[in-house]
Amino acid sequence: MDIYEIDPATGTYLGPPYDSVYVYAIGTADALKVKIGYTTGRLERRLSEIQVGCPLPLEILWWAEAGPGLEEALHRIFARQRLRGEWFELGPERLSMFDALHEELYSENYALIEQDAAQHHARQKASRIRAALLAQRKSPPPISVAPTQVPPAPPPLTAAVIPGELHLTLHLPPDTASGGTVEWMAVLDHGQQVARIPTPSTPGPHLRLKRFSNHRSRFVVFAGNRAGVSLPSAAIEVTARTS
Repeated sequence: MDIYEIDPATGTYLGPPYDSVYVYAIGTADALKVKIGYTTGRLERRLSEIQVGCPLPLEILWWAEAGPGLEEALHRIFARQRLRGEWFELGPERLSMFDALHEELYSENYALIEQDAAQHHARQKASRIRAALLAQRKSPPPISVAPTQVPPAPPPLTAAVIPGELHLTLHLPPDTASGGTVEWMAVLDHGQQVARIPTPSTPGPHLRLKRFSNHRSRFVVFAGNRAGVSLPSAAIEVTARTS
């Protein structure tokens, strides 16, 4: 018998969303020590689990596809035969009553069917929540990575080849401190030349380096301030052909 989801207001059948639930009586062959319980797994596996803690050989004496509502009803009916927990001293005569009790208490009892479905659904939901919380606790915390600091781009340098000279233009930012003397130095393969130009009020100072050898020359341009005023510096490599 399946556990169906039923709308209690309209009685509409909504489908079988639940796993099968079995109420069982597992105990000794003489039924003098019987455990009444329920499981959503295989009955053989449940028998093996119970046998581990019991020195007496056990077997499946009775089972029905029902739910915790029937289990609780059987516990109440046989309360006087309870040994401890879910264990009862029934005997063969009382055990033979289980089929009739199942038919009377469960098969034609809508309230018990509804109760079983609701309880089983609540247990399944609680189990999923516990599993999700456990997985969350076991998962490593997210690693916070500081944003990568991107160094500011150096001032753009333009180079143009003019017969007999190399013409360089270094564009300083508009907020460059004014005053003092800025030294630009071009270091080449064959030595160095130094030129001093006053800090301009607008970007675009020029430095001309004349009459270099007629091959591709590597040089670096530096901008600094001899007067102690903090200025952005540039260390830019450019390769150009002079004529």
